[in-house]
Amino acid sequence: MTSPEEFESTLCVSEEMINAFASLTSDVNSLHLNEEVARTSRFRTRIVHGMLPFSFLTFLAEEFPKKNVQFTSFRTRFLKPIHYDQQVVVKTRYAPVSTGSGDVDGFEFETVILKLPQQEKVTEIKGAFYTSAASEGFLCDQHVSSTASLLANELDEERHTLDSLAAGDKDSYAFQLDDQKLSYFLMKVLCCDADFIEANILPGTNLIASLLLSTVVGMKIPGRYATFSSFKIDFTQAVPLNTPCHLHTVIKRISRASEVVKTAVTIESGGQQLAVGKIESLVNPPPVKMLTCNEILDSGLHEMGLSGKVALVTGSSRGIGETTVKLLAMLGCKVVVTYYRGSSDAQLIADDITAAGGEALVCQCDVTSEASVAELYRVIAERFGDVDILVNNAVKEFSAADLEQLNWDDFLGELEVTLKGAHLCCQHAIPGFKRNKGGKVINISTIAVANPPSGQAKYIAAKSALEGYTKSLAKDLVKNNVQANIVVPNMAETDLIAGIPTAYRSKIAQSRPYGRHIKPVEVAQSIAFLASPWSDAITGQKIVLNLGEPPFA
Repeated sequence: MTSPEEFESTLCVSEEMINAFASLTSDVNSLHLNEEVARTSRFRTRIVHGMLPFSFLTFLAEEFPKKNVQFTSFRTRFLKPIHYDQQVVVKTRYAPVSTGSGDVDGFEFETVILKLPQQEKVTEIKGAFYTSAASEGFLCDQHVSSTASLLANELDEERHTLDSLAAGDKDSYAFQLDDQKLSYFLMKVLCCDADFIEANILPGTNLIASLLLSTVVGMKIPGRYATFSSFKIDFTQAVPLNTPCHLHTVIKRISRASEVVKTAVTIESGGQQLAVGKIESLVNPPPVKMLTCNEILDSGLHEMGLSGKVALVTGSSRGIGETTVKLLAMLGCKVVVTYYRGSSDAQLIADDITAAGGEALVCQCDVTSEASVAELYRVIAERFGDVDILVNNAVKEFSAADLEQLNWDDFLGELEVTLKGAHLCCQHAIPGFKRNKGGKVINISTIAVANPPSGQAKYIAAKSALEGYTKSLAKDLVKNNVQANIVVPNMAETDLIAGIPTAYRSKIAQSRPYGRHIKPVEVAQSIAFLASPWSDAITGQKIVLNLGEPPFA
């Protein structure tokens, strides 16, 4: 404690805590627990339930030993995500207020939750609580090993979009708090030590009941595609123990422009209202569906003189890489589908290719690791022989960041994937190119290099370096009949741009002469052209898919 009116605690959000929180609340939203789903979201990886670090407010009880601490209101905004195994600091300032009762002491508080080490603010909370004389009746079971959910019934994760939700939609959730669940919360979710448990009588039941707002957003409104934005809730009575309660919800408003759903909530027990509040949640767009191999065949995109060629496409378990590897396979190439984390996605792509009559090999590869790339080429050589076509498509991320917040490690992280990854793959491909007296290298850049949007310094710096590298590669390998070129797409509809709001993406599309964004298959077509014999006279060049707007290469 730094002063009589300030309290600070530092914790690391572990995977065990996240799993325990999901078990207690039944919020098993895929954004938090399923890497395969989360990697196609705007966050690109699993994130922590926002209400988990919120629940660290429980530790404020350390300021009031042997007293009950009960929260009566919350005003909470979730500003940025927290990731697995990330350390956070919870800073609370509180001040006494009059309650009109001699039995309780009232307080107002303000809390900020910061990610360390940068101390980036991720959550803001304001509210009120009171303390009262300790009451008997709760003895924490320190040997608790498992728990039923707070909810009376299991929930299925919904997959709502803006079109499948409507104002007026209602739902109700039965729940009940008891000693076993409070023990589980302290021991498993918060990982409290014995000293804390001994000094504090009872976790605030209103706080624990509020955790179910996470379940409402993550499982139902909208479910899988949810991001919790903010909420406020006021309690008129304490949520009781060992008593059936209900949380009721009704959607009040849906804003399609901002993709926000506003939901009213109430908590009642035995016909008495205990709390009333509001939730705001963001409905993220579902993952973009790529073309299947049969759709590529039906469109006539085949027979370009690529039959029997061995094509390696890095980062081919989603988006442009996925469509490219499918198109090359349908054009007769033996393709290598690589992934870093998306093993099941990669296998589904290979299965699609095989079912359509193509030939595919699935390989895991960290393109930043020389050993991993060497092993990749060893497996390819064993199955297919030398690589004839190399498409360097792997990218780290496309998330906006203020220039002042970036450090050198942020730039190095992007360069490790984009530039080092491309170089390692080229190093291992070149001996085969020379043996076979020819080869193709196609590197994927972005129109943002010539027309930079704000907040993309590290991404643009890495792609700029890749463009310079490609020109040098073309010059150095021209005598070996190896062509190295660059495909430069405008904004394409893939999961890479999932972090850009749909309304804004639509506005950009409508402002273009074509009135739309690039289709992933159009990028794949350009790659296929550069991979084919049709492009043998082209090297060191860019194919710019600009949709009729500058820059004109």
